[in-house]
Amino acid sequence: PPAHCPSTPQHPADDVLVGAPLYMARRPDGQRSEVGRLYLYLGGGQRPLAQPPQTLTGTHPYGRFSAAIASLGDLDKDGYGDVAVGAPLGGDGGSGQVFIFRGQSEGLMPVPTQLLDSPFRGPAAFGFALRGATDLDGNGYPDLLVGAYGVAKVAGVTKYCALPGLDAELQLDRLKPRLSRRVLLLHSHQSSWHRALALTPGTPPLCHNLTAYLRDEADFKDKLSPVALSLSLALPRGTPGLVLYGDTLVQAQTHIILEDCGEDNLCVPDLHLAADTRLLIGAEAVLRLRANASNAGEGAFEAELRVQLPPGTHYQVARSSIPGQEKLSCNPRKENGSHVVLCELGNPMKAGAQITVDMELSVSGLEDMGDTITFQLQGDRGGHGGTLTPLSCQQLTACHHGAARELAQGGGQPAPRGPRHQGGARLPGRVLHPWVPGGLSPPQCHLTVLPQLHNKGPSTVSGVTLHLAVPSQLGGRILLYLLELGTEGGMSCTNPPGLNAEQVGCCLGTGTPLWVLGGCPSGVSPWNGTHQRERREAEEPPGAGLEEPVPVVSGCSPGTCSP
Repeated sequence: PPAHCPSTPQHPADDVLVGAPLYMARRPDGQRSEVGRLYLYLGGGQRPLAQPPQTLTGTHPYGRFSAAIASLGDLDKDGYGDVAVGAPLGGDGGSGQVFIFRGQSEGLMPVPTQLLDSPFRGPAAFGFALRGATDLDGNGYPDLLVGAYGVAKVAGVTKYCALPGLDAELQLDRLKPRLSRRVLLLHSHQSSWHRALALTPGTPPLCHNLTAYLRDEADFKDKLSPVALSLSLALPRGTPGLVLYGDTLVQAQTHIILEDCGEDNLCVPDLHLAADTRLLIGAEAVLRLRANASNAGEGAFEAELRVQLPPGTHYQVARSSIPGQEKLSCNPRKENGSHVVLCELGNPMKAGAQITVDMELSVSGLEDMGDTITFQLQGDRGGHGGTLTPLSCQQLTACHHGAARELAQGGGQPAPRGPRHQGGARLPGRVLHPWVPGGLSPPQCHLTVLPQLHNKGPSTVSGVTLHLAVPSQLGGRILLYLLELGTEGGMSCTNPPGLNAEQVGCCLGTGTPLWVLGGCPSGVSPWNGTHQRERREAEEPPGAGLEEPVPVVSGCSPGTCSP
């Protein structure tokens, strides 16, 4: 069998190729198929050809892969010999194929770099015989002769070949989208450069000097990831020819020189985040959240404040202490079903910087949120490779402020409005005379006091209790009798002990209602009168607003009501 010999001293010894065109390999279904195999034994060392061989197996059943083998010399000028392998019965029509394998330091590349199909129809046995390593046309590259005995004719053809030019393309910052690239060429302000090159054997190296510049740092955000450069060579677009593709792409990368990052050009920030740990919701229509971020290390690029909002809160605006950036740039968005606000703290956030962020949020729909809601705050920075590194985290708990705007309002009927007492209850302006034997004829028998409880805050209030005390004596004499305690609106009240123990009532005497102790006498009916309950909204005093809950305390005979 022909030898595979590198053309440079990397492999000073000869190698041996062995063909086994009738080799049978087991298929996935367990059956054997005749596909052929090529064995490569590398020379050199104390025991040449003793190492396990490299094997290349055919893919077409009955194709007779490795029936012919030829050394081609160095086709691609990489310093290693290349090989042609024939499969005279291969191909879709069984007319034959020739495989070209490039050499490398470990032997042959496992995948062919070029495949030559038979130009004839029928069983031409294209690839039955091979011969190479000879430059027939004098263009500086070795040529290959392929035998196809099944054609049964010899035709001489003279061809004139011309080497096409090459298209060279330079790409700056190629890993970024074209509109986001950070490095541009000075002469064109573009990130790419194209040039047609004419290369012939013996042409000296071609050099082009190009100057590029870095865009203004305000025009891009990513200052950490490397700037990738690439130069590629390709044939002009058109009908593809027979090409042995070599190393046609060269790549390199560089880093942006960063400020405030030390001699190693690697920034190691030390971000800290602090915030007010308790917030009061309901005192105002807008919730104000304040956070303080500081950097005790080197510059922090792409520094951000990340605030995860609980349900019922909505971002409005954020302001900062950064000079010239009082209105902070923040981006509300959704992440995994949660509402998140990302605010830029600087790119970079310089060493020693301290930034205060005031974020305003609107709050709504808190009826079913329970007693507290929680905000998650986190300081992030852009890490090397474009990832976000969490550096500091804060959890804020906000308590509902559900105090009613007017905790208690009251009104009395029929007496005129009197002085306002603590908690908002109004008592009648004139005091009824105490009961005496024989009865006393007041203008009317009953006085109705209607205290009202309102909640004008943003959320529900649970466990509210109203303590109501009625003044029963004045100067040691009986002032009022608590005759009846009723409620409206789903409240439940606990009657005070001994409610109307004296059984005071109002009876209809000689046309005039009379107070009677111990029930109406025989022949005298209880007086129902024309008394009617009238609800009146108490006026809101000047300056009334949201205030802390104040219990109603007026005197004695307390009663307790709960909604």
